[in-house]
Amino acid sequence: MVRLGTAAAWGVFSASAFLVGSCVGVTAPLTSRVRCVLMAFGGGALLVASAVEVFAPITQVKDRMPPAKQWTMFTFGLVGALVFAGLEFALDYVMRRQAEKGSSHGAADSSSVKISFNNRFRNLRSHAEAVEAASGRSSAAGGSVGGSHKEHTMELVEAGTADSAKPNDFALSRVPSDSLGATMSARMPSPPEHVSASGKQASFMVWLGVFVDAIPESQVIGILANRGDPAQLTAFVLGVFLANLPEAMSAAQKMMLCGVPRLQIICMWGAITIWTGLGAVIGSLLFPVHDDSDSSSTAMIEAAIEGLAGGQLLSLVSNTILPEAYAEAGHQGSIVGFCCMLGFLTVTMVTVIVQDANYESDSLTNHTAR
Repeated sequence: MVRLGTAAAWGVFSASAFLVGSCVGVTAPLTSRVRCVLMAFGGGALLVASAVEVFAPITQVKDRMPPAKQWTMFTFGLVGALVFAGLEFALDYVMRRQAEKGSSHGAADSSSVKISFNNRFRNLRSHAEAVEAASGRSSAAGGSVGGSHKEHTMELVEAGTADSAKPNDFALSRVPSDSLGATMSARMPSPPEHVSASGKQASFMVWLGVFVDAIPESQVIGILANRGDPAQLTAFVLGVFLANLPEAMSAAQKMMLCGVPRLQIICMWGAITIWTGLGAVIGSLLFPVHDDSDSSSTAMIEAAIEGLAGGQLLSLVSNTILPEAYAEAGHQGSIVGFCCMLGFLTVTMVTVIVQDANYESDSLTNHTAR
């Protein structure tokens, strides 16, 4: 059975977090503490979607999967992690090249470019940091952004040690927590052209990485929609939604700091929403429902896609979402673990509620039929 409407609706809903998050990020930026809580909560929710809903069925004794399908999911789970790592490495390499190119124009000394491999959002933060540092140097008024408010500031970026105060480093960027939006839009001088161009390139690479990640995610949504298990579908989509929301908020805010126009930011993330809905429809068309004991080639491809998506999502949590939450937390990193567990238990509880409701509905239907 193919459920195109269900697949499209759930696909668009899961990615609508990108559109909502980007709108919030460019119009009403949140404090780093709030972003930390949302990021950690979403990371815990995504753990349910990836580890529990994708890989846990492998261990079921009842309706046990064929060994071939189990090993396919094992193998492609590792492939998904490798694909994620390879994509991150490629994107980070391009970002590093852009940063080094910017250093040749005087933006920063190439030895002090703090671009960390395998964390796309930390790299974007570094570019946003460079824009703010360069803007501060380009105008005497820029000094007030980091000087007179040092005692009442919040960290937008994580730059490392005391060396970040050096003029040639990507300095630690600080702005008043109660005037972040004003700083981003009005108070901050325009950055030099080469620094802004480098930041826009970094923004596009982050967006491209998320765009590619959405491909297997949307296919899995289409597959789960066809299966007709509302609890599994709800848990997966809810986990993805809660992870996408703070991800888009943080990225959109830093993209605007890098000089990307607000409308362009919203359109970029909105395109991923449409793309995910379309991908879910394609997944529903390509993989109609079949028996779990099926070992056909279609079933193996379906298992490969699920394993690929699960591997990428688990890598996203450990490599990007939770490290970003710690970076946003600053000296209050202890809250990350609690918020992550809260997100995990929230999605698990919702899954149990949906399962119970579905069970009672089926029982009532069977009793009526008798």
